Amino acid sequence: MMTLILGIPLFFMTLAVAYLSALGLASRVRKPEAFPPRIPTGRFAIVVPAHDEEKGLGATISSLQRLDYPPGLFDIVVVADNCSDLTAEVAKTSGARCLERFDPTRRGKGYALAFAFAALMKEDFDAMVVVDADNVMSANFLRAMDARLHAGQSVIQSRNSVRNPLENALTWMLAVGNAIENLLYSQGKENLNLSSPLRGTGMCLSSAMLRRLPWDTCSVAEDTEYGLRLIAMGERVYFAPEAEVLSDAPVNVEMLAAQRIRWASGNMSLAKSTASGLIVKGIATGRLVMIDAGWSMLIRSKPLLLAASVLLLAAALGTGTMIAWSAVVLLLWLAYLCAGILAAGVSSRSLSLTLAAPFHVLWLVGISILGLFGFREKCWTRTGRK
Repeated sequence: MMTLILGIPLFFMTLAVAYLSALGLASRVRKPEAFPPRIPTGRFAIVVPAHDEEKGLGATISSLQRLDYPPGLFDIVVVADNCSDLTAEVAKTSGARCLERFDPTRRGKGYALAFAFAALMKEDFDAMVVVDADNVMSANFLRAMDARLHAGQSVIQSRNSVRNPLENALTWMLAVGNAIENLLYSQGKENLNLSSPLRGTGMCLSSAMLRRLPWDTCSVAEDTEYGLRLIAMGERVYFAPEAEVLSDAPVNVEMLAAQRIRWASGNMSLAKSTASGLIVKGIATGRLVMIDAGWSMLIRSKPLLLAASVLLLAAALGTGTMIAWSAVVLLLWLAYLCAGILAAGVSSRSLSLTLAAPFHVLWLVGISILGLFGFREKCWTRTGRK
């Protein structure tokens, strides 16, 4: 009986770490450049959802105005969403367009994007780009998106990175997480022609796609939800590692808590409601992308899976059953984490921060557990800023 109790979760964990390791290996394959430089022609709306962002918004708009792209081919559009400060005034005085929205019963980024897209789709934009109010884009961002749109890609996700990785153990841990998502996970999926996850910021959606599938996803995990709907209708999200969005990571757990609890609960809820259906439908229709999306939702929380591996090894040691198998699975998870640390960049500073990070890893595990039970699933709160 104990063999069955431990064997089923161990089999699942083995599949999970083998899958992620396979993506990591696939990410190392160098694909030929398919998007050569071209004269820009696409017209973009850069949509900046902003709720009470008066302090940092001006700097973000200024950085967007310096993008290496013809100024006449992109507009910066700030969505001042239920603001109680001077966000709208800062947007206008900084040279951006501003759409103001007031609806205290329908709050959150998903609603702000739906409001903005509905207004902007009446104009002649070729695509919408979404960037958070505290982000900085790489100078080549719009050129990269224009080339990919011209090649026929309709929904594209950029690389998202931390701007202050070595500030403390928390920001370093978040940088490692982003390195795993970018370099081991999304790049591996791109190389295998699978769909990458949408990550909320750094997204580019063609106007043609938004006409086919309007943005009406307003849950607390609106980006993931829209990505899954794309897959269900036969589309995929492409990953663009050559384009980057940078943001300052929160420097303490209090600043990060609201955001991570919201993400964990929203993604867990989506996994419960969509993962098995996607896998079954993918098998029935022979669509690998759909099967992959469903499986990916099941193993979305890597900190939770790492913690589960530790618990399984403890249970194996306590019962004297399947100790070797449990140990190998945990070692593989630790090797995957080490690969993420190497991808984020090794230095004396990063190594010292890695030694100080276990508390924050445990904290993330706790957040994931809260997500399992849907804690604050319907509650939207603004992420803390420095």
